[in-house]
Amino acid sequence: MIFYRYYGGNEFIDQIEILCQNRCLEAYGLDAAQWGVNVQPYSGSPANFAVYTGIVEPHGRIMGIAISLLY
Repeated sequence: MIFYRYYGGNEFIDQIEILCQNRCLEAYGLDAAQWGVNVQPYSGSPANFAVYTGIVEPHGRIMGIAISLLY
């Protein structure tokens, strides 16, 4: 739900979601009074994937470490 976030700093996420919702309504010529737009991912994993695909070029690499190597 917009404006009801658990973590601090998410007011920026709210702004982005509102912008996306408005752009979707405008792109399809829909009235906000009659239509709702949900641009939230199902969980953190799809959200992370969306960010990665937005900033990494095709076939690009993201560095990581296997947690099993730490124990």
